[in-house]
Amino acid sequence: FEWAYERSWVLLLGAFLIVASIILLQVLLRVKTHELKQTVVRYKSLFEQSNDAVFICNFSGIILDCNSRACDLLGYEFETLKSLNLEDIHPEPELPKLHEALVTLKAKGYVKLEIKLLTQEGNKIDVEVSSSIITGSQQMIQGIVRDITKRKRIENKLRESEQQFR
Repeated sequence: FEWAYERSWVLLLGAFLIVASIILLQVLLRVKTHELKQTVVRYKSLFEQSNDAVFICNFSGIILDCNSRACDLLGYEFETLKSLNLEDIHPEPELPKLHEALVTLKAKGYVKLEIKLLTQEGNKIDVEVSSSIITGSQQMIQGIVRDITKRKRIENKLRESEQQFR
């Protein structure tokens, strides 16, 4: 009888430890899930509130994601812009420069260049692009695009002015 009594305490203690472990794991899972959600919110906020246009593309040039600034810059609705390829938003004469930049990006992991983009209305704008490879479940390209059209106009006017006074 004494043996059965001691064994029941061991079983009871074992069951308590199992239940306590399950509760602890559930609490830890909730905490980690909350932390992950906070991290996602933080990064999504950085992505959306950037003053520059941000594009996420695959190596085929398909635009997978972009922020609202990218839509504003090119004049497209979000879903429309996501259905385009990088070649669709570059004027024809700029395509060799785009392809060269992609080769450099694959070789070095990053590239920075000035290039022209096409808006939905067909206007050409000057931009500075800083792209890098981001890794995750698959490799993708993150491009940060800054509109430098005004700066280019000022530089051209300054150059023209200098030439007039020579």
